Amino acid sequence: MEKYLKIDFKNLFTDKKIEIYSLVYLIIPYLIFAFGWLKLPIAIILSGLIIFSVYLYVKKLDNNQNYFEDKKALKYFLISILILIIWGLFSGMGGFGYQNNPDWEKNNAIFNDLFSYKWPIFYENYSLIYYLGYYLPAGLVMKLFGWNAGYLFSFVWGITGLILSIYWLKRLSGNFSYLIVLLFVFFSGLDIFGLIAKFIAFPSSQMIIAGKLHIEWWAGFFQFSSNTTSLFWVPQYAMQGWLLTGLILHNIQNHKSSRNLLFLWALCLFGVPFIFLAITSIILAGIYKTKAKELFTIQNFLAAPLIVLIIMLYFNSKAFKDPFSIVTGNIQNPYFIFVYVLFILVEFGLYAIIIHKYFKNDIIWNVNLISMILMPLIKIGGGNEFNMRGSLCYLFILFVFLMKALFDENQAINMTKLQKNALIIIFLIGAVTPLLEITRSTVLYSVGVPVLSKQPNVMDLYYYGNNKQYLGKKDSFFFKYLAKSEN
Repeated sequence: MEKYLKIDFKNLFTDKKIEIYSLVYLIIPYLIFAFGWLKLPIAIILSGLIIFSVYLYVKKLDNNQNYFEDKKALKYFLISILILIIWGLFSGMGGFGYQNNPDWEKNNAIFNDLFSYKWPIFYENYSLIYYLGYYLPAGLVMKLFGWNAGYLFSFVWGITGLILSIYWLKRLSGNFSYLIVLLFVFFSGLDIFGLIAKFIAFPSSQMIIAGKLHIEWWAGFFQFSSNTTSLFWVPQYAMQGWLLTGLILHNIQNHKSSRNLLFLWALCLFGVPFIFLAITSIILAGIYKTKAKELFTIQNFLAAPLIVLIIMLYFNSKAFKDPFSIVTGNIQNPYFIFVYVLFILVEFGLYAIIIHKYFKNDIIWNVNLISMILMPLIKIGGGNEFNMRGSLCYLFILFVFLMKALFDENQAINMTKLQKNALIIIFLIGAVTPLLEITRSTVLYSVGVPVLSKQPNVMDLYYYGNNKQYLGKKDSFFFKYLAKSEN
């Protein structure tokens, strides 16, 4: 009996097992959505194909190495988990820490409706349309065990995603030092430098005071949010975005195969749609780099198209479309040109200049860099969410390359002392932004599950704040033919 009860920890945390845990984490929201929103035959087909695709994905995995057999690596990773938990305790997830508004007001409205309404969610004249990947696991726990239990579970769910994301960050970086996690927490563009430089060049422009206001808005139209900003304001994007980017990069750089790339790309759509759009360039670069090896698989050409079709029909039900534009009108405006060039330089350019020569032959590095340069010229969403949220995947990849340069253990990259010192200085200046976010959350810190009766619902946000981004048409193709009926 003892033989069967004994847990083999050595095999529980192999590279292969952690990849399996990551996939399970990513598909759970899809399975909940399938059986919560779709007609039963469609739910069975979609969920069955997703599960079968994961089986085919896992079947090819053969790396049973446990990187935690090294006691030093295990110690560092446990310290990393502690850092992540502390970081999470300031994020607002689960009621731990200050909840930045208006974003958390919106999050709580969605949680409220997931708890209070029958699924799929219908209002008097509209339906709920939103990227629900982060919310549904907690929403299901709320349905089963109540508001408080589900809301607290959202913290557990978020931290689990963070830990899985950081594992792949460390794997891709080639080092398990906890310093990588600390650097990730405080990684940011040099917003304070951009703010001051813009004010010096254009004194008449608005000077944002670094306090309760958000200095990442210094460039107005452009914004690449820091890691801490993403976690504290939009955790629904942070964990899934980092985890999916890490797995996609892992398939390209370590598996050296395209067999799961389109499947992973499709899994971005429901939870992090702006990353689905942004990471397209990396997917194409990955297919090229792997020479399309094993590209034509069931998960890529059967599961991925079905996922994209169903989720796109769901999103296409939106009653009010997101604005889209390509910046062309201001291209000759001196102010616009100055801010754009300054933005490129301080948000990622200085980092890239220092390490470019070490990765200039890597197509992933080059495509990522070009994508970051072009991204600010595209606007999608009323608040330019494409820039703020979609850039998360590019910044993750940039950070991986930075860590490779700083913590190279194979001596393949010999950075000079001057280059390392320059990077340290840039990191320190960039850290002002996350420090301001953490300071605000510390000064205004609170703990407690929000009182359900005091939370708005999505229709409240529409009636009192004209917030239209969550509302869908009840007579759309999706709700007519694919979704469960309202009654």
